[in-house]
Amino acid sequence: MIYKTILQLLTICVIITGCSQKLPKELLQAKFENDIFINANLSLTSDSLYTLIEKRPLDTIENTYTGKYILKNDTLYFPDEIPLLKTKKAILKNNSIDFNNGVRFLITKTSLKINTRINLLQHPDIAVFEFNPEYLYFIFDKNAKPYDLIEKDILQIERIFNSCPTRDGFLDTKGYKKQIVAVINANGEKEIWVNCTCKNSSDFQNRILFVNDEGSCYMQMKINLTTNQCYNVHFNGWA
Repeated sequence: MIYKTILQLLTICVIITGCSQKLPKELLQAKFENDIFINANLSLTSDSLYTLIEKRPLDTIENTYTGKYILKNDTLYFPDEIPLLKTKKAILKNNSIDFNNGVRFLITKTSLKINTRINLLQHPDIAVFEFNPEYLYFIFDKNAKPYDLIEKDILQIERIFNSCPTRDGFLDTKGYKKQIVAVINANGEKEIWVNCTCKNSSDFQNRILFVNDEGSCYMQMKINLTTNQCYNVHFNGWA
């Protein structure tokens, strides 16, 4: 009888202990969308695990990757390289996850506090990307340092962009979507690289677009916010 009572008590303790254990909470959901090649969803949970689900619309392939992550302030570190993304680091800001290889996931849901210096919902034709000298070494001088844009910078960029002259006259700015990378250059000035497309690409917010031709639909320029100048204006297809 005593043994039976002890067994019942142990069973109750196991049940109570099991019920008291909390399941990991989902802290963040984010997505990457490309209608042709690949779509992906990323989630982070409170037990420091990530899950990345890859879907390829053309061949109906679906892969799932899991692993550990470390969150320090606004930076995500991955001890083991994420197989699909081939990277170990990302920055959380402006409602997005910017991986250091130039790929961006848009945050769709989170309980984390994200550093938001720009309300990009008010600027649907603009995407801001972090400067990574390893990936974008050919755009700025090697001594350039990343600069975090704020709302007034975006407004200034728009003003200068809309009044920028080209070799054929003034720029027709209507219809362009702009991808922006900002740095502090070797002179301590705020310098901006603007990459433009006239197409409604599903990749516009996800990664920096590099296209060899397609004429004036794609163009690039630099803007100096310190001197209020624009320069290095180049349309694809120019000799």
